[in-house]
Amino acid sequence: MSLVETPGPILLIRTIRAEFARLCTLRSMWVMALLTTIAVVGISMLSAANASAELGQPVWMSIRRLGMLAMAVLLSMATAAATADHGTGGIVPTLQWTPRRPFLLTGRAIVIVVAVTATGLIPAFVGGMLAIGLAPELSWSWGQATEALAALGFVFALGALLAVGVGLLLRSTAASICAVFALVLVLPLLMGNLPFDWTKDVAALLPGTSMRQLLIGEGLPGLTDTGAKSTLAAWALGAFVVGGWRLVRGDANG
Repeated sequence: MSLVETPGPILLIRTIRAEFARLCTLRSMWVMALLTTIAVVGISMLSAANASAELGQPVWMSIRRLGMLAMAVLLSMATAAATADHGTGGIVPTLQWTPRRPFLLTGRAIVIVVAVTATGLIPAFVGGMLAIGLAPELSWSWGQATEALAALGFVFALGALLAVGVGLLLRSTAASICAVFALVLVLPLLMGNLPFDWTKDVAALLPGTSMRQLLIGEGLPGLTDTGAKSTLAAWALGAFVVGGWRLVRGDANG
């Protein structure tokens, strides 16, 4: 049976396995994962050590704030994973082995989103539990833990999908990271703090503002969690559709 005749589900599984193997060969992925783990777990333990000065501090709110800080590493991880073989020219043999591009697009997105989300969630959970163990006086509950991890997972997953879309569209690691950072970290703060109504309206539509609202509740006035989820989902899906269209329809190195 030729590759073209391979049934779709089998081809997708093979593509996911290949993309996971490719991801494991990128040293930058493991460095970023290690940095995320050290940052989230380490700072959580430091917060627990100083808990006596802040009795009643909700531990999972601290984890959510750390998750916002970890976004810089996680977005870089997702962007680098999406653009690595474009920079090296490896995309050409990749497309030769997987000529049915929609399956490559789907497999790559699944692997990157799952890897990035897990890289963010596992340290967050471990850090929270360590903080509770070291300082039982910290305020916490399983309901708070579930809510925090669900919010983190939602933001991490859609943030990763956004980064994949931008990466596939621009096909340059440096340019893609700059674009993603601008949308998520720079422009929301800049536009939101300018003394003009129209800049605040623009800031409310940016994905970074929605991420802040969902994680730490510090979006712009009038922005609800439902609105933030819809805005973030629209950005992530829109970027993925546009970037995916270029991968599926464009030249490999065009």
